[in-house]
Amino acid sequence: MIEFTPTKWATADDKAKFLKRLITFVKADFDKKKFTKAMYRQLSNMFGHIAHYDREGFYSAQFSTDRRRLAWMDYVAGIAVYGDPAWTWSDVEREFQSWLHSDYGEAVKQRISERLSVAIEYREHAEYERLKAKFGD
Repeated sequence: MIEFTPTKWATADDKAKFLKRLITFVKADFDKKKFTKAMYRQLSNMFGHIAHYDREGFYSAQFSTDRRRLAWMDYVAGIAVYGDPAWTWSDVEREFQSWLHSDYGEAVKQRISERLSVAIEYREHAEYERLKAKFGD
């Protein structure tokens, strides 16, 4: 794993532990129980995120549905990361982006995409059956 640069407010180990927790959260299908207050505080200050009212609001906006999860992963994977790692968590942001582009990150994205496709197909089929019953063949 990468050697992170400590900041005035966080050690290199703090950064490494956060990255590990973030990856675990994503691999666990964005399990809400793993989205702690500490994770919210740090993540809401990374990747150009705007402030949310609270942890619940951030989770709802970013992770509450498969569509939002995929959009967040695409956003984070593609955003330009700036800053000196001695003053920011840009080194952690870049490392997480690398993970998202790895086979592991792509596998998570593929699993969510497949689940979303099945859900869409189910809803569309139900709508088709409803319209068929209403209007006939």
